[in-house]
Amino acid sequence: MNRRSIAVAATFIVAGVVTAITYGFDSQSESKIQKIDPFEFHREGAASPEDAAKVLFRGVATGSPKHFVQHLLLGVCDGPIATLNKFAESCHVTEFSHGDERFTFYDMREARNGINHKKPVRVIKTVSFDPEDKQVAALQFEMLGTYYGKEFMSVDVAAEGYDGREYQTRIVVAQVGKQWFAMPRCRSAKSFYAIADAMDAPSHATNQVM
Repeated sequence: MNRRSIAVAATFIVAGVVTAITYGFDSQSESKIQKIDPFEFHREGAASPEDAAKVLFRGVATGSPKHFVQHLLLGVCDGPIATLNKFAESCHVTEFSHGDERFTFYDMREARNGINHKKPVRVIKTVSFDPEDKQVAALQFEMLGTYYGKEFMSVDVAAEGYDGREYQTRIVVAQVGKQWFAMPRCRSAKSFYAIADAMDAPSHATNQVM
C-alpha cells in the first residue's frame, strides 16, 4: 500500500490560531486554544470507501488531526498549511445530526456531549455518484483545480455520543487508483457535497463498524 507522509516541522495551533485567523474569533480566548505538538502526517489510501469515511468521521467528530489526514483526499494544490486550514474549517462546518438537531464538533464540545471515541463508528449507507448525472459530469472540469477521483461515493456514518445518542453525518469519498480517500467538507468541496447531500436512497446499506 502506498504511503505518503507530510512532515510538519513546526508547532501548529490547530483548533485555535488557524481557526481564529480564518473565522475571526476573539484572539483573547486563550483558554479555548488547543496546542498540538510537532508531528508527521501519515497519509495512506483505505481499502474501501467505508473505511475512508469512518476514519475521517472520527477525525472531525473528535477533533483529531491525525485521524483527519489518515485517508484524506488531498486537493490539487494542497500542502501542510492548507490541510490544517481544512481541518479547522471542517470542524466548524461539518454537522452531526440526531433527528432534526444538528451540531458541529464545537457545539458538541461546549455542551460536553461530543462523540465518544471509545465507541465504534458505524456505516449506515453508501451511495455511488451517478456518472450520467449532469452535475456529476460537470465535476470533471472542477477536478482540474479542486479534487481528482476516478469514482465518487457518498457514505453516511454514525457513532454514539457521550450523552448516549447516535449522531451521523455524510462524507464524500473518492477512488484514486485502487485505494479510497475521504474528502473534507470545505469550500473547495462544495460542489461534491451539494451532489451528495441531495441523495436520499442508498445503493446498498451496511452495518460496518470500526
